[in-house]
Amino acid sequence: MTNPFSALVWFWRGWRGGSMTFAALFALALFGVSAIGGMRHALHQIGAPWYLWLLLPIALITALARWENAWVPDATRRRRYAWSIVGGSILLVAIIAKLRPDPPRAERNTIPPASFKR
Repeated sequence: MTNPFSALVWFWRGWRGGSMTFAALFALALFGVSAIGGMRHALHQIGAPWYLWLLLPIALITALARWENAWVPDATRRRRYAWSIVGGSILLVAIIAKLRPDPPRAERNTIPPASFKR
């Protein structure tokens, strides 16, 4: 489960700041995938201490956000990619929600409640 406030921050940094890393984190959160939770789970499985569960995801996301400049040097192209990731994920989630069939309804018991006689 992703914190809704962090998803809002990721959206803002991806949309307004033009960060592809935070746009990707927002898209993953929108699809229900917790990237940070997955990293923490993997660290727990290999027996890493608790402080690495907290520090390593933060350090990795910070490093990825800083390496964006080296991967895509053009700022306008980075911003366009970030907008495409954010907008495309919102559009894809809306399409999936529209096309997904409704869940089956549980049938109600149609027996009327007992009436008490005085």
